[in-house]
Amino acid sequence: MVSAGAAIGESCAELTAQSITPDQIDNCRPLPAGAAHLSRALAALPPKGELTRFNQAERAKLESLNEFVRRIGRDGAWVIKVVDAPQAAIGLFERAVVIVTGPAFHRLSSLELQAVIAHEFGHEYVWREFEAARLANNHRRLQELELVCDRVAVVLLERFQIDTRHLRSALQRIEEYNLERFVPAANTPNYPSLQMRTDLINRWSRPRRR
Repeated sequence: MVSAGAAIGESCAELTAQSITPDQIDNCRPLPAGAAHLSRALAALPPKGELTRFNQAERAKLESLNEFVRRIGRDGAWVIKVVDAPQAAIGLFERAVVIVTGPAFHRLSSLELQAVIAHEFGHEYVWREFEAARLANNHRRLQELELVCDRVAVVLLERFQIDTRHLRSALQRIEEYNLERFVPAANTPNYPSLQMRTDLINRWSRPRRR
């Protein structure tokens, strides 16, 4: 499990993907929002749409995700919800609920899903700055913050001895699924290109032993 850290935002407001270090990822690690915050987030979700019927393999996949949440120190602070939605997507709602759409849950492997959840954990580091950039419609800063989250994910995955190729493949498979079926989403300018993300993930990752 990752060690406890600082209050959210402390000494972390200017983090960039190029400058962030593993030590900063430890020192700036935000505290969980807490049980009361989780309860409010759950109450704010739509009353319908959650998928709850899973076969044995799907239950095992879901349990692997819950175990990963425990490993990153968010047991009791995060809940994973698989929801019925047409697009493949994974997001962190109100720093408390990991929303996984059905296509993402079924299309991605357990390790790919864990890799994307590691990216979502990165959003806790930059939550306030992300919201400020979103309200200001600052696409450039939003793209940079997404890369910060990728950097956090790479560090965590390597600590847990999970190959970072699972993050690259998850991002690619999500993008391919959505582009084959839908027009580009309205928030596409908020994200760096897939090529940029995969290139940087490759650069940040330690060379694999053959």
